[in-house]
Amino acid sequence: MALTTKARKMLFNLAPVEFEKFVDKLKTDERRELVEELEGIAIQATFAAAYVEQRFGNGNGDQGHEDAAKAANKARRQLRCDVIGYNETRDIPF
Repeated sequence: MALTTKARKMLFNLAPVEFEKFVDKLKTDERRELVEELEGIAIQATFAAAYVEQRFGNGNGDQGHEDAAKAANKARRQLRCDVIGYNETRDIPF
């Protein structure tokens, strides 16, 4: 059985001390599905944050699209490979 939208949203409102109880209720396939979804969210959020950070400038002015795209892809690669453990390193084309 696939996770419901309600269950997905509920996870983001839980305190970390409630994770065990929440996950214990999930079936193995639901846990795998949730892992994949959360990894995707983390990757997309990291990519977007790095891109916007470069465009925001943080005191250095807008670094432009090309530099922002490079920074976003670098952040994405680091998260996928160093944190999550994937081997794939291809960049997202703009």
